[in-house]
Amino acid sequence: MTSSSITVEPHLSEYLVNNKRLPEMVLHEVETLLEVPVKKLAEINDECFVLEARLKTLKERRERLEGTVKAYYTVLSPARQLPADVLSEIFFHCLPIHRKSAMSAAEAPVLLTRICSPWRSIALSSPRLWALLHIPLAGEGCQWIQDIKHRPDYANVSDVQSFRVDMSRLMRSRCEAVEAWLARAGTCPLSISLTYPDLRSDYEQKGEKKEFITKILAILRQYTCQWEALDLYLPFIVYESLDNHVPVQDLLKLRELRLYIYNWDKWEDSFQP
Repeated sequence: MTSSSITVEPHLSEYLVNNKRLPEMVLHEVETLLEVPVKKLAEINDECFVLEARLKTLKERRERLEGTVKAYYTVLSPARQLPADVLSEIFFHCLPIHRKSAMSAAEAPVLLTRICSPWRSIALSSPRLWALLHIPLAGEGCQWIQDIKHRPDYANVSDVQSFRVDMSRLMRSRCEAVEAWLARAGTCPLSISLTYPDLRSDYEQKGEKKEFITKILAILRQYTCQWEALDLYLPFIVYESLDNHVPVQDLLKLRELRLYIYNWDKWEDSFQP
């Protein structure tokens, strides 16, 4: 409150800026002067209480009406009227631009299958959405293995058997996911990246990982006739197991091949356009 908003009798204004003792006559005068503004203030406070209660009621009504309007606008959403082929094209442009699609529920195309039933049907019946795929093999650097290791129930225990059971289950699930993914691509040309960021000891000592890798490579070999682009970041021993079982005559659609092949003791990178 500023001084300009305070109204007092002029001869009393000096008492606002000092602590002088009030004369008895001034004391009675001020008490008399207070009667009217105190009464008016009480009346205004009562009116404000009524208005605030009214405002609260109006805000509650507004909130309910906003919810109703929003719900109706949702029903009227233009996206509902889009033909399936248009939505399919929009979905295609939701895919990652600078890399292959990951098997992640946080991004397209998997994310699009979790919005609503109609979108799920359209996404699953749009082969182009599933023609790009990144597959991280079972290396210790893989995020999905790290997710298991960093789960709260593994924080303070060394239950190796439990970890291996969970990892084995997850590997089987990944194999099934890759099979389903590529099946959805239909006859579309495929663009696939395959990585194995791991150590020799990890590959040689953990049979469940070798089994997983063998299964994944077997799945990929079923689609060699559809390979259009292939990125491989693999140790030679893994690459060899793929290369030895791929007939050259099956690679007629292959337009792009990037190889980053290394041995266990020395990095040997090569690139073949």
